[in-house]
Amino acid sequence: MWDEVSLSFSGTFRISRALVLPSVSQAKATIKLQVRSFISAQVRYGDPMADSCTIQVAVYEKDSGKPAASASKQTVELKRDNLTEVSIDLPLAGAHLWFPDDPFLYRAVILLKGLDGAVSDSIVKNFGMRDFGREGKHFTLNGEKIFLRGTNITLHRFFEDPECAGLPWDRTWVKKLLSEIPQKLGWNAMRICVGIAPDFWYDIADESGLLLQNEWLYWQSHGWDEQIRAEYSDWVWSDGNHPSITIWDAINENWDSYIGNSLIPELKKLDPTRIWDAGYMTSEHMTLDEMDEPHPYMVFGHRTGFRDQPGDPPYPLGDLQYWPPSRQSFLNSGAAQLVNEYGWVWLWRDGRPAKLTIGVYAYYLGEQATPEERREFQAYWVQLQTEWLRAERSFAGVLAFCYLTNNYGFTGDWFTGPVAGLNPGPALKWFKHCFAPAAVFIDLQDSRYNRDVPPLEPGAWLSFDLAGVNDLKSEVKGRVKLRILDSAGQETVSRELSLTLPGYLKKYTPVAIQLPQQPGGYLLLAEFTPEGGADTGPVISRRYLKVGNAASYKFYDYQPGW
Repeated sequence: MWDEVSLSFSGTFRISRALVLPSVSQAKATIKLQVRSFISAQVRYGDPMADSCTIQVAVYEKDSGKPAASASKQTVELKRDNLTEVSIDLPLAGAHLWFPDDPFLYRAVILLKGLDGAVSDSIVKNFGMRDFGREGKHFTLNGEKIFLRGTNITLHRFFEDPECAGLPWDRTWVKKLLSEIPQKLGWNAMRICVGIAPDFWYDIADESGLLLQNEWLYWQSHGWDEQIRAEYSDWVWSDGNHPSITIWDAINENWDSYIGNSLIPELKKLDPTRIWDAGYMTSEHMTLDEMDEPHPYMVFGHRTGFRDQPGDPPYPLGDLQYWPPSRQSFLNSGAAQLVNEYGWVWLWRDGRPAKLTIGVYAYYLGEQATPEERREFQAYWVQLQTEWLRAERSFAGVLAFCYLTNNYGFTGDWFTGPVAGLNPGPALKWFKHCFAPAAVFIDLQDSRYNRDVPPLEPGAWLSFDLAGVNDLKSEVKGRVKLRILDSAGQETVSRELSLTLPGYLKKYTPVAIQLPQQPGGYLLLAEFTPEGGADTGPVISRRYLKVGNAASYKFYDYQPGW
């Protein structure tokens, strides 16, 4: 048992389930109910088969308690000893909409009354007025394009963590995990992966404006179709009032024709307000393919020669325009593409490689690397790969894997030390930069870890592109400072330029900078400061450079703030 259980009492009529579904475009909320009658079915010939009851709905602003909609009454017939489904449309003109930066909530109070006017049952549901949809390859929130930026939580794996204890039920800890840290990093989305969360987690997400891809416990699990139908239906009824849940994710890394082609269309009728994802099923497998979830792990291990696919060239870390043939389908699909797994450079919290990445770290760093060296490599790798994915503007979103999971398992998360403290490792600190809504990325191959990149000529001019990306609707103006730091952190070269990033798009700007004369290891920084953003500091992109022929190359370990 991992969620709360409560006991409630009712009269002869009971609200078994309640679902409040918003429609901003139609200025209404639809209340769907399943009402149970406990009156015995017809015993004697001529006895009534059904009874009348009155359903009354009123909506209030959650925080202020101010009435938001007139009470709606509806008389319905309830078949005895049965469940009866009821749908009520409640007008909500001029509603205060739910957005990530303004997560406004309403409260629906639903009363069930018998013919004598006495209340037989009542229920309260919080909800938010928001429309989440898809236009082409991108998602929309309340009619505006939105790019998803964030991460994954595998809570059911974390239940196996030796330090789990009562943390998932500590509301202060969960609020820091779901609200405080994501807001610091510029994240607006998460995937609750291979298993759903306690209900109060979704309450916190609702209040924090976090958009969730909510994934069922279906990975390598299988079962009878009717059992799957029953569980998925319960899931939608149970969690469907939360505005934070915008995507129902039916499967992880698998295929199931019954789910994709029969069950999802059925559940779309129950809840038409959300997008459905079905794991690795695409338009080749489904009649209705709203979105796909690519997992571009570019270094699997020794079986692929540390390539994405056998026969691919080495992954050119830092090259923002690299797309091998094996991954072109992501770009060519007409469905929304939400990249929600990538990296394959997991570490345990003590800095040791996870079970799946022992070979990766041995290949790139050697078996004697220190925890600090591994953490630096991991942070650099996921930063550059995040830049690569965000620079592809056809993607609907990018969610890094994994924010919280079981320590000492096959993967790992990005915290260090006791997980109760949620102490960020280097990777989390750098996510603040590569996930910034408006950012400028260096489009240049790394030459520290990429083995096939030759050293650069001392004193030569290095030409490359800056890729400006902007997830916001409005253009963003700012200045970029390019700097080259030597192994001691001393600035050797710098230059500045102004940039304007158009809304929602990517803009390439060619630049050149002269390299130092002294051979050695260097760090190239691009520091973008938007107008009015001096207080929060610059958004930083970085690339390691080998200059000239040196006996060994040492690099400055630049530490971002937190």
